[in-house]
Amino acid sequence: MKIIALSDMHGTLPVIDQECDVVCICGDVVPLEIQKSYIKSISWLAGVFVNWCESLPCKKVFLIAGNHDFIFEELYKQYLAKNDGCPMADIMMMFPGWLEDSLNFPAKISYLQDTFVTYEGVSFYGTPYIPELCKWAFYRRSDDLKFMFGLIPDEVDVLLTHSPGKYVNDTGVSLQLEYKPEYGCSELTEAVQKRKIKYWLCGHVHSGNHHLDVFGKTKVANVSIKDENYRYTYEPLVFDIKKRGKKSKIEIQSE
Repeated sequence: MKIIALSDMHGTLPVIDQECDVVCICGDVVPLEIQKSYIKSISWLAGVFVNWCESLPCKKVFLIAGNHDFIFEELYKQYLAKNDGCPMADIMMMFPGWLEDSLNFPAKISYLQDTFVTYEGVSFYGTPYIPELCKWAFYRRSDDLKFMFGLIPDEVDVLLTHSPGKYVNDTGVSLQLEYKPEYGCSELTEAVQKRKIKYWLCGHVHSGNHHLDVFGKTKVANVSIKDENYRYTYEPLVFDIKKRGKKSKIEIQSE
């Protein structure tokens, strides 16, 4: 299976003319100038973004949100309010379909929020949470981060997160730039260390390492396409992964 991965587009929808099976998007999709407008964000996602996804030379698009994607956080809050009393883990597994209907997403696009799916023999899991930035979407405190990242299955072929792990594909020490602080998430690093993850794709820190590196037995890369000044600088990552079996549809698996 050929996968093309990107993140931190902030409204920039690059031309992708290389055929692939799956496109993975690791958050911060919505344009900066409309990110806090509910109506404009919905309109852009359901129109411009969906049309772009439909034009991609792939069979499937897996999408997670990022800290700039306030619209996804707002829809999440609305959904939780409508499902008061439903166990958190159950709510996580109910996301596919519900959000796609809310945004008129076609079947080609699947939004993953704490959701595990298998597509044509390859498993994917997506989660959007970040530490520290308390005024931004999907910020969570340490205990909540441990809980949410604890929902990641023990084995995943492709993990999509918005945040990098602390000391993993982060600025600072992990990139040999000691004068810069580490912006990654230590709770996420700890969660991945305990699991069998083949590929880990992230964004958030635009200056992270943009080629596949090794973290234990996991191959990890930052797939943001913009630099710290929000200029389109990096090309999407392209890689191949071996399928586990011959499956032609998405299977949503609950814990």
